[in-house]
Amino acid sequence: MSKGLAVQLDVHAPHGAESEGERANYHAHLLITTRRLGEDGFAAKKARDLDPVIKRSAGRATVAEGEAWGVLWRDHQNQYFASQGFSIRVVATSAVPQEHIGPMRMRAADAEANVRAEQIRRANEEAARDPEKVLGVLTRNQASFSEYDLDRHLKKHIRDEHERAGVKAAVFGRQDVLALYDRETGEALGRWTTQAVREQESLALADARRVAAADHRNVGSGVSQAASAQGLREDQLAAFEHATGSGGLKIIEGRAGTGKSFALGSIREAHERSGYRVVGLAPTNAVAQAVMEDGFDRAGVARSSTVHAELFRLNNGRGSGIAALWLSSTRRR
Repeated sequence: MSKGLAVQLDVHAPHGAESEGERANYHAHLLITTRRLGEDGFAAKKARDLDPVIKRSAGRATVAEGEAWGVLWRDHQNQYFASQGFSIRVVATSAVPQEHIGPMRMRAADAEANVRAEQIRRANEEAARDPEKVLGVLTRNQASFSEYDLDRHLKKHIRDEHERAGVKAAVFGRQDVLALYDRETGEALGRWTTQAVREQESLALADARRVAAADHRNVGSGVSQAASAQGLREDQLAAFEHATGSGGLKIIEGRAGTGKSFALGSIREAHERSGYRVVGLAPTNAVAQAVMEDGFDRAGVARSSTVHAELFRLNNGRGSGIAALWLSSTRRR
């Protein structure tokens, strides 16, 4: 691995089991060393710098970034599926988080794990019968959903076809479910959202307007002239002047291969000369890593992170003087 640790990876094919889910249970086990492996063997000390972030909560030690690992692994799998042309995706469509407790054949009939698994299954099945909870799950990680998303969720938790049809009709019959249409043609997009999500988006737009109207130190004409001498094209220079001018929020949009990284490098340098620290932000860990690998590091941004992680740092007094560059991937996931 890039971190210097050794990994043993075992991929297991499905085995004989009672349930259909376990019979289709392709899975993998990873055994990772705690010490780095070099030319002279394993290091004397454990790689403590790679340990997850630990914090204290109610007197107990908890992993602060445990959920992020799940998101990172989900995005990694979905990226692979998309690259191979598979339509399947890993989605978090359970109202109650499930646990990996091993195959049935390795558990005693009265094991506590069986009882816990059955309780979780019943809780998810009950939640799938509640249209409000179904909408909460479908819009937990995305702003809209399709009919296919709804069908897949209901089929996962409700066996009876007629009962699924009833819940589906109840979901689409709710007054807070909003159909989405194309802005230009007015045609239905085959996707829906909820009034709650729309209200959150309205609040986000209102926040954006307040940020845009806030005072922002102009980097100055001297810095702008220096940037123009760096070989920026006319469109790149226009983007530079837009991003370094007054105002707290600026948006730059450009297709792949149009030189965004080069222009952003000049924008980054201009802000750093004016005393700002620039951090690249992305919606997820996977996107943050992907955009850096795709060449955004050429812009000279020393660190990329997720929006949530940076907000966490700011809320805990760990960040200041940041001119954030929001990075968004154009890859379909």
